Amino acid sequence: MIYVGRLIPLKGVQVILEALAKLPHSIKWNFMIVGDGIYRQSLENLTKQLSLEDKVFFWGTCRDVPERLKMADIFVH
Repeated sequence: MIYVGRLIPLKGVQVILEALAKLPHSIKWNFMIVGDGIYRQSLENLTKQLSLEDKVFFWGTCRDVPERLKMADIFVH
């Protein structure tokens, strides 16, 4: 899965992280977050609190977004 956009509370990335934390461990997934913003540190902290560090990846601002999108099966908007 991939999210591309500004990292601000209004975008709801925190809701996605909380939902992903509820998935059964038998489901294999990873979540790539492309973008930056004032909420990044809070999201990184939430990722740690939810023990998702091995499944959630923060890539920051990228110039190769089309290539990153090709790596994902699901685009989260």
